Amino acid sequence: VFGHSRAHQINGAGDVVGIYEGRPFTESSRPSERLRDAIDMRPVIACLGMIRSSVLQQMPPLVPYPASDAYWQAELALHGKLVEILEVLFYRRVHPNSGQRIPIHERIRWSDPKKAGTVTFPAWRRPAEYARSVMRAPLPLRERMSCFAEIARYLLKRERLKMLVRDVRMALRTVLL
Repeated sequence: VFGHSRAHQINGAGDVVGIYEGRPFTESSRPSERLRDAIDMRPVIACLGMIRSSVLQQMPPLVPYPASDAYWQAELALHGKLVEILEVLFYRRVHPNSGQRIPIHERIRWSDPKKAGTVTFPAWRRPAEYARSVMRAPLPLRERMSCFAEIARYLLKRERLKMLVRDVRMALRTVLL
């Protein structure tokens, strides 16, 4: 349902400054295994390739929210296999002013100025969007439950737990200030 090529990272002048290591997606026919692979994949590449149009028509639109491409990548994996072409055909520009270098809470305000001064929970939103994707996907019950187990595994990683706590602290700071 999705294909992308390998990529190099370039700076503002167009010089190659990094190589994204190839990390092919799983060949599994099980949606839960493809989901695990898709939610663990960094960087997210779901918007940097070709998507089968019949699947794209079933997808929700990208939302003006940081990391919404991560939700898409997960949902794509529930619909079918994701593949990587070994040739470098994409150059991703990253420089000091790149949006991805802005802290997530600031990027939310940057993506949607109406959210300035509001309480947001970006670390909580990602697994919630993953769960919505699982609920939308045409999956048998057993596979759906396996997908929810993968989301729980994702949440229980130490760095994720820290991010969840950070969101609560940021929300408290926003409310109290």
